[in-house]
Order: sequence, then C-alpha cells, then structure tokens
Amino acid sequence: MSSNIAIWVLVVIAGAVAVFLIRLLHQLTRVASESETTLRSLNKQLPKLINDAERVLTKADMAVDRVNLAMDEMEGPIQLFKGLTHLFSISKRFLSRRLGRGLMAFSAGFKASKVIAKSLKQHFTGQRKDSP
Repeated sequence: MSSNIAIWVLVVIAGAVAVFLIRLLHQLTRVASESETTLRSLNKQLPKLINDAERVLTKADMAVDRVNLAMDEMEGPIQLFKGLTHLFSISKRFLSRRLGRGLMAFSAGFKASKVIAKSLKQHFTGQRKDSP
C-alpha cells in the first residue's frame, strides 16, 4: 500500500511538472514569435535609420567645417584686438608714469597759486580770516 501511495505521489508530481513545463513552453513560444515580429520590423526600418544617420553625420561634418573656417577667419581680428589692448596697456603705463608727475606738480602749483591769490585778495581788500 505504501508503494501505491508513493507511485501516486510521483505521478501527481510528474503531472504538475508536466503542466508547468507545458505552460513554460507555451510562454516561450509566444515570446519567440513576438521577438521574431519585432526583429522583422526592425530589419525593415534599419536601412532608413542608417540613411538618416548618414545624413545627420554628413551635416555635422559640414557644420564642423564651417565652424573651423569661421574660427580661422576670426583669428586675424582676434590677434589685432589682442595687440591693440596690449598697446593700450603699455600707453596707459607710459602716460601714468610721465604725466602723473607733471599733473601732480601742476596740481600742487595750482593749489599754491590759489592760496597766494586768496591771501593777496585779503591783503588788498583788507579782509581778515576771522571776519566773514
């Protein structure tokens, strides 16, 4: 009797495994057919995608060539501007050294002449510092 029960248990387990394997094979068959449909669709669209990619790459190459040409054309004006700013910097330093001393002397002389003129005015008009 126990051998009969063991055989029935094995039959039930084998049946459950068989049902599981049948369902698994059915799902795998469905996945395979869907994959085949997807791959066929991609295969049909692949030449168009390759042509589009080639067109994009060609346009990108042309854009890079135009940018390089524009950069080459701008190199001269950029160098000229760089030279002008350097010349301006040198001129500014030169003028500040040379004219700086002269302007300070002129400013001091102007202030001194202003003080002298004020004191002469006070002397000749008779005004004192303490009177308004």
